[in-house]
Amino acid sequence: MTDSRDLGAFIPKDLDDMGLDPYEFRIYCRLCRRAGAGIAREGVDSMAEACKMSVRKVQGCLKALVDKELVTFELVTGRPTHYFLAPIKPAAVKSAKEAKDKSVTPAGDAPPHDVHPRT
Repeated sequence: MTDSRDLGAFIPKDLDDMGLDPYEFRIYCRLCRRAGAGIAREGVDSMAEACKMSVRKVQGCLKALVDKELVTFELVTGRPTHYFLAPIKPAAVKSAKEAKDKSVTPAGDAPPHDVHPRT
């Protein structure tokens, strides 16, 4: 064995540091596996079934991946959407790390929940 990739899936450091949640990471991996010539063509329903997620969850993950500049897409009438993998940008990794450090709630749109000890 000459390379750590011989052991199984190889996850680049920058991707690992992006702070993707497990669902986003799973959908990103699915797109990577399905991306022949850099284009993944798969419907949301199919992704949801294969990844054991709801369609709504897959849609949210795809939006997050687009927002994090890991994926772009092209709508094609009557066909599955074309998803294009984008190179991981160091600035996006830094931005994701900073956002994760600032996050004080489990969900970005969740209100703060102050927990006080009982007296």
